[in-house]
Amino acid sequence: MSRPLGASVLFLAAAFSGSLALARTQSDSPASQALSPHPFEDGRRLIAELKYAEAAEQGRKRLIEVEAQKGPGSLEAARVIDIIVDAVRLGGRAGIAEVTALADRAVEIKTRLLGPSSTQTLLSRRNQALLLSAQGKQKEAGLAFEQILKAAEEAVPQDPEIVGRSWSDLASSQYRQSKYREAKASYEKALATYEAAWGPADRRLIGTLRNLTLPLVALSDVAGAIAYIQRAIEIANPAPGEETAEAADLLSEFGRLEALNGRYDEATALQTRALEALERRLGPDHLDVAAVLRPLAVTWFRKGDYAKSRDLNLRALAILERALGPDSPRLQTAINNLGASYAELGQLDEARAHYQRALTMAEGASGQNSSPVALALQNLATILAETSNRAEALRLLERSLNIELAAKGPQTQDVAA
Repeated sequence: MSRPLGASVLFLAAAFSGSLALARTQSDSPASQALSPHPFEDGRRLIAELKYAEAAEQGRKRLIEVEAQKGPGSLEAARVIDIIVDAVRLGGRAGIAEVTALADRAVEIKTRLLGPSSTQTLLSRRNQALLLSAQGKQKEAGLAFEQILKAAEEAVPQDPEIVGRSWSDLASSQYRQSKYREAKASYEKALATYEAAWGPADRRLIGTLRNLTLPLVALSDVAGAIAYIQRAIEIANPAPGEETAEAADLLSEFGRLEALNGRYDEATALQTRALEALERRLGPDHLDVAAVLRPLAVTWFRKGDYAKSRDLNLRALAILERALGPDSPRLQTAINNLGASYAELGQLDEARAHYQRALTMAEGASGQNSSPVALALQNLATILAETSNRAEALRLLERSLNIELAAKGPQTQDVAA
């Protein structure tokens, strides 16, 4: 069966890069740490443990208590709201109307109490922008990130960590708008800011070095991306058999880049080393293991071993379902990739069922008109076209195109010259 590879794994690439470019949680920023005690420490812990639904539920209860004790317009209430918004967004529920209203409320409280450019206010403004991005409103998110960056650069004294993070947030938004050259330049600004503050070999550079691979790959500069990931690996300095989870993630990414160069044996060796390291450290059923299984499955997919890809995707999905439940939006990528494997194996009914499940999850998590929905529509349309349901396939493709045009505008993508 002949099918463009890019279409089959498109949603994985988008979802994977998004998770890299955005911080896991904002609640551990220097500004947050400076205010103590935090009114909802349990929420910070739950987010760190990836227990987003529990953090959001407990956060709502804690907010009622804080409002009764300190008042609904208190700084303490706003800080609890920040945690709730973080948890809901990271749990894949950014499309819920309640969370947008909460994010707006936190900004209003902090602006009134602390001013529009305080570090705490910027933290809540970032929440707003991240929500817009998660909802597929990339142009609005980009403008919001630009405003946050301007305020961070004008702050006295200037905090290099906040400035660097603001450049990275803007880069992520630009990347999602297919402005790859601008994204590369913004990530480079973030890296330069951090290097000036911390030096060229600080471990805190690793995330930005890794993120720089995203626009470079989109610009077909895989060699440049490999140079950055190799530098990150040198900083992490993983000894064979002693790799940390962070080092394993870098090795997995290095493998993904090698696969893009067609060096599949080298790619699978790196990704298998990463997988074995995580299994030793964390056990076979940890969420981080699932995160490495997915790109390894893509490499086997690219090699043409669709059965191996299917089996790895099945294992990744099983881990995610046990840890997060069968309805978690974070399952979308694994479900979609499993659909791609089934499609290439000619099991079109299975492929269609998985693509439909991924679409339903995307619609529930981020709304009817988000970028994940557009990508899921494209994948489902591919299968419908192959099962002689061309009219429905065309309808889905038209809907997908309208979503993308609304999010990005009718512009030409930034591609390599």
